[in-house]
Amino acid sequence: MDGGSPDLAAVRQGCCRGPAEDGRVPGRLGTPGALVRKGSKDERTVLPAVPAPVVVAAKVAPVDQPVDLSASNLASLRKALAASVGDNCPAMAEAGGEPDSVSLQRLSQGTLLASATCWMGAAGTGEAYWTVNERPPFAPRLVSTMGTDYADGKISASGSGGGYDCMHIDEWTWDGKRFIQTEKGTTGMCRGIDMGGGWSLPVLVTDVRRGR
Repeated sequence: MDGGSPDLAAVRQGCCRGPAEDGRVPGRLGTPGALVRKGSKDERTVLPAVPAPVVVAAKVAPVDQPVDLSASNLASLRKALAASVGDNCPAMAEAGGEPDSVSLQRLSQGTLLASATCWMGAAGTGEAYWTVNERPPFAPRLVSTMGTDYADGKISASGSGGGYDCMHIDEWTWDGKRFIQTEKGTTGMCRGIDMGGGWSLPVLVTDVRRGR
């Protein structure tokens, strides 16, 4: 494909269209900071960035605070959790209905965080996380089936999209009533460029603040 071919001209036009649109929306075209179509227009005319949504993270119960459920209640809870995800968590079915395959952590008075291995594969293992009532009816509320870790009121999820360089990153934060997604991003498409991904591409950005 030579420099004067119609195909190359179309590629060049397409490559410029995205940056041009990104500059047009906030009014950055024609300014020194524009990616394309730079100019001498005053930067003060550019619209300010939209502030990130604020999420207030609530305090959670200490890790060593016990959760006391009877054997029958634990079995009922596991049944309710499995019913809430159906076929989306094959590892729960493979566990054979054992109640001890469910882990519990206290979030607040009357509310627990339940977790169980949801699936296993070449890309890793996914944990399912729910918030549940401490006593029946447990009313499980699913947060994610892709979790990898929980600590201090935050559920994290990270994994591969099919290659060693294409990752997804997600995070949910407990606000005292529910888990709110406070982070979402990727490292780009699977192109075999760099271990762990060549870029950090945020999809969701929030301002998480600790509650008093």
